[in-house]
Amino acid sequence: MEFRQDINGLRALAVLVVVLFHFGLAPVSGGFAGVDVFFVISGYLMTGIVFSRMEQGRFSLPDFWLARGRRILPALLAVCATLLLLGWFRLSPMDYKMLGKHALYSVTFLSNFIYQGESGYFDAASQDKWLLHTWSLSVEWQFYMLYPLWLLGARAVSRHPRAPVWAVWAAFAASLAASAVWTTRAPTQAYFQLAFRAWELLAGALVFLHAPRLQASPGQRSALALAGLAAIVCSCLHFTHDTPWPGMAALLPVGGAALVIAAARHGLWLTGNPVAQALGRWSYSIYLWHWPVWAALAYYGAHRQPAAIAAGIAASVVLGMLSFRLVEQPAARLLNRSGTRPRVALALSAACAAVLLPAGLVYVLHGVEQRLSPKVLAIAKEDGNRFKDRVACEFHPGAADPLPRCVLGDRKDVRLIVWGDSHASAVVTAVAEAVPHGVAYYGYQSCPTATGVHYRGWDNTCVAFNEAVLADMRALPPQAPVLIVNRFASYVFGKDAGNPEPVPGVVMDDEPQLSTRPELEAAYKRRLIGMLCRVRQTGREVFVLESLPEMTVYVPNHLARALLRGERPDDVKVSMADYRARNAVVGAWLQEARTTCGVRLLDPTPYLCADGWCGGSRRLQPLYFDTNHLSERGNRVLLPLFRQAFGGLGARKLAAQPAATGQGG
Repeated sequence: MEFRQDINGLRALAVLVVVLFHFGLAPVSGGFAGVDVFFVISGYLMTGIVFSRMEQGRFSLPDFWLARGRRILPALLAVCATLLLLGWFRLSPMDYKMLGKHALYSVTFLSNFIYQGESGYFDAASQDKWLLHTWSLSVEWQFYMLYPLWLLGARAVSRHPRAPVWAVWAAFAASLAASAVWTTRAPTQAYFQLAFRAWELLAGALVFLHAPRLQASPGQRSALALAGLAAIVCSCLHFTHDTPWPGMAALLPVGGAALVIAAARHGLWLTGNPVAQALGRWSYSIYLWHWPVWAALAYYGAHRQPAAIAAGIAASVVLGMLSFRLVEQPAARLLNRSGTRPRVALALSAACAAVLLPAGLVYVLHGVEQRLSPKVLAIAKEDGNRFKDRVACEFHPGAADPLPRCVLGDRKDVRLIVWGDSHASAVVTAVAEAVPHGVAYYGYQSCPTATGVHYRGWDNTCVAFNEAVLADMRALPPQAPVLIVNRFASYVFGKDAGNPEPVPGVVMDDEPQLSTRPELEAAYKRRLIGMLCRVRQTGREVFVLESLPEMTVYVPNHLARALLRGERPDDVKVSMADYRARNAVVGAWLQEARTTCGVRLLDPTPYLCADGWCGGSRRLQPLYFDTNHLSERGNRVLLPLFRQAFGGLGARKLAAQPAATGQGG
């Protein structure tokens, strides 16, 4: 297709708003819509290539796919290789291993799947994912793989000359409808998956198929183009990360981009000026480099400093320009000179292998821990210092054993039952050390110990799990008390201690219509206290470990990073005031349960907090393996608490329970 100045200028606008958004410029709160503009452009251009060659009878799938690889891979491989090289010297094992994994998925164009599983742009750890932005390249590549097959299939099914056009319309309508539904039902999946993004690329396809019929004067075309640009700018200034996306809201920037392309107004200054044209030429490389630059600022704690932000934006443009001139253009010339299809494919395959092999080794070797000093390595390895049998002992939906009951210690003499979410697994070994005999353990991560409640985003197997635990405990000695451990505050305010969610993260299984904070808090309180009292009514003594302090950083990784940067870090800590503020609501509920049904509360703060601060590390030795779970080193700090509460359980022999089933650990 011939070069179009207006589309090149549209690329400039798209990359500009994405960069400004990611660098945190508040007015551009919806700059993520720039990615949607890129999708429309790609759909338009790819449809032009495929349809024109189909009409000429010379379309070749291998040639089409190879051409896309020649365009996309060189600059992407250069970014991945550079990050892997620099990461050797500056990244902790956890960060470096994650970079290796993400490089593997990025080069194979599957990164949208891995990032869907890890959440995305709006989660707290997005700044640690150096290649997060490659999700959109993966979506585009998957479109390139499937789109021509869809069109060829339409031609094979029907000989009507308009069959491929109908196929485009059908796919567009289906994808748009699915996006509208899934954006509210499964927002992360809708954000990252091609099925819910394809309509944006197909909007560009429809422009190619129908815009040539547009009869308009130059003035009318200018008006259309300006209206389209205004729609895009409005999207970027109006939408925020709270806007359900993509869904129907994305129609505004997608429609705006479609209008600009359909108008085909080549002389418009806004898109045709020299700056816009330069940024448009460099846009792909700018997009590739801007996120690693921002991630580097975040890594060094400079991502909120105005001077650093300005320097980062400038560096993104300069690196994009250099990448265009030193990578994209030379690679294109070299591959064009390579001649035959097999030689080009071999060259690209060799280049991919040169990145995939070291990336794979970095991942398999757990971030190549051997490159670190003993001090840094000892700190970094604390992220793996956790309950070794947690996978075997915890409930997993679909597992062969529907309710694993692990017993730590003497299986024939269970003196205590520990029940809860992942915070229970973080302390259970310390509890077992404090109890002279056996400790039965029931665990299911992100499962609140409450009647008829499950965590938002998870299925309702939590409800069945809790009921099954109540039933299974009947086989254990009736005198054995129960210790319940939950990350209570996360169910009320979300998992990010520094960024509370607007509504509680719990769903009532039989009241799914509840949606406001007062409704959800009242229902969760009622069901939490109800569960505690249900257990108490079985005749067992019930203990509840009050909320553990939550840090705002991954403790081992934070300390290891600081040492790798040559800094002298302070111990990680949060203020007692912040801890009390986050846990005041649930704390009051637990006090009510104590009054209502005699639940006994265990307060961890005298052991983890002092002088107004709660520590995540002591003398640079991590007590947590992430932000909120005590490590096997950290949970030993609570041994005096558990010994005081449960040490006397060994003084009397409990009634023997029937033969246990489903035991592990």
